[in-house]
Amino acid sequence: MAKIAVVSMVKNEADIIESFVRHALTFADVLLVADHQSTDGTRDILQALAAEGLPIRIELLAMVEQAQSEVVTALMQRALSEEAADLVLPLDADEFLLPDDEAADVDSVLQALPLDRVYSLAWVRYALDAPTQAADAFLLRRPCHREAQVEPLRKVLVGREAAMKTQLRISQGSHVAVIAGAAGPLALEAEPVVGVHLAHFPWRSEVQAASKAACGWLANVAKYSRYTDIANHWRRDFTALLLGERLPALPLKAPVAASIPTSCWEVTLRYTKPEAGALANVLRFGEALADAYAAQQVVQRQRHVDFLLPCFGDAPELSERLQNVWQQTYPYRNVFVLAMDGADFARLSSLTKPLTGVTVMDGTADMASMFARLAKAASGAYVQWVFPGDRLQPVKVQRMLVSLERQPELMFVLSNAASLPAVPGPLRVERDLPLDGELFIKGNGLELWQYLLRSGVLPSGGIASVLFRRETMERTGWLQSAFAGGRPLYLSMWGQVLPQAIVGVFGEVTLRSPGTVRTADDFVWQQLEWFCLLEEQGKAGSGALSPTYREGKRAFRARASAAAAFQDQVTPQLYAQYQAIL
Repeated sequence: MAKIAVVSMVKNEADIIESFVRHALTFADVLLVADHQSTDGTRDILQALAAEGLPIRIELLAMVEQAQSEVVTALMQRALSEEAADLVLPLDADEFLLPDDEAADVDSVLQALPLDRVYSLAWVRYALDAPTQAADAFLLRRPCHREAQVEPLRKVLVGREAAMKTQLRISQGSHVAVIAGAAGPLALEAEPVVGVHLAHFPWRSEVQAASKAACGWLANVAKYSRYTDIANHWRRDFTALLLGERLPALPLKAPVAASIPTSCWEVTLRYTKPEAGALANVLRFGEALADAYAAQQVVQRQRHVDFLLPCFGDAPELSERLQNVWQQTYPYRNVFVLAMDGADFARLSSLTKPLTGVTVMDGTADMASMFARLAKAASGAYVQWVFPGDRLQPVKVQRMLVSLERQPELMFVLSNAASLPAVPGPLRVERDLPLDGELFIKGNGLELWQYLLRSGVLPSGGIASVLFRRETMERTGWLQSAFAGGRPLYLSMWGQVLPQAIVGVFGEVTLRSPGTVRTADDFVWQQLEWFCLLEEQGKAGSGALSPTYREGKRAFRARASAAAAFQDQVTPQLYAQYQAIL
């Protein structure tokens, strides 16, 4: 059986994306979809479908330009290499593969195709009879008509052997497969597929048409400039909108009743809702374009970021973190692997040797010397820590760096994490920072530190949620004193970086973190650290009388029952030390 993959780049398709995905997966084994900065809920629907367990691989694009050829070609290559696909079908979200008649079967037609060829599929325009009715129903169950004749343009379908042999790429619009020729791109000859066609629903409502034309043309300009003949249909509609004209559906030239087999009807939608206004999508996309312009100006300065990856002996986990760092969209970086107490320096050096720009620093015997060497070797203007289990989103560093470059009063920026640690509730000490729905807030670091000290909690994203200016690391000795016997003391880290800082907090998460507490031992260690910091606070002047000290001590004692419930999971010597301070 040939494995079939559908690949697609989508943007603002909330009215149709669920119908598209559920239908495509009736004949495809896997769907690779790249969301191109959707602003209408498309991304949420895709993630909900993936959460159901459907075989969807979602990529979130950071670019704003309409780089469809490049993105779809990359998706095709991923389908071939990572999914072992035999046939790859690039589709837009408004295209549905249907049999030509009731007797035909889509899967049977596809399975019969040899894999050493490039194919073309007939493209037929369809139109809904009542676009404003039953908008939340499965698209193929809604009454519609179609053109009697197929369109002159066709859509491409690629066999595995043909793709491997020719190094082809998919054209803009996915109409042909091309290879590099002496005089420019050369379209490969494609064999027509008989028995199936693509039902194309380009117009579903006037709101959808206006949003598609406006956002589509702006994305096209971002790639090619205004002076291009690519996507002229979007240019025409964009111009009409500028002139205050409407975008009604183009009538079918020779309409005939669409006969959609009943086998295609058995789909129920769960997430499709009334579509957002076109103006809202255009405004959000305009904001994304302006944001991309600001980012471009900053990236051109080539300010380097030092990535610091402490390793405590788990080399496979370190490999995952290194891969995650290389996925960052920001290209100017230096990477330092810190072999902490218990790490195998020789093994880590061997692991990272093939990688350019990675330095392994040995701290297994002398931590102070390692941090001194780090201070001399690190040359970046910014510093990003990545601890075991932390996974940064690809855009994290660039997004935060742009914010810091444009706001010099900020010492660092941070965000919440996508998930809290999977530990029993009473042991959880990470907490999201309250933002009240704001996209970004600026705050006093000392106030945040006092809140952490009073409550004994840590920001959910940990230190990896922060992008620091180099000056902060220099002021705190690169956090060397916040490692005890190689173990990171996270609350102490916050105590060093927060009190003298003006900080910015992102309303959107920029990473996934397992949290600092994963076992009962970790919890007790964190409680001991908290106690010591409170005692330091109490000894400082009239600190024992301060609200921070008094409230912190009350919260510390209240949490003792949580540790008692998990006493049998704590190292006896460690628990005895904890009991002594209680």
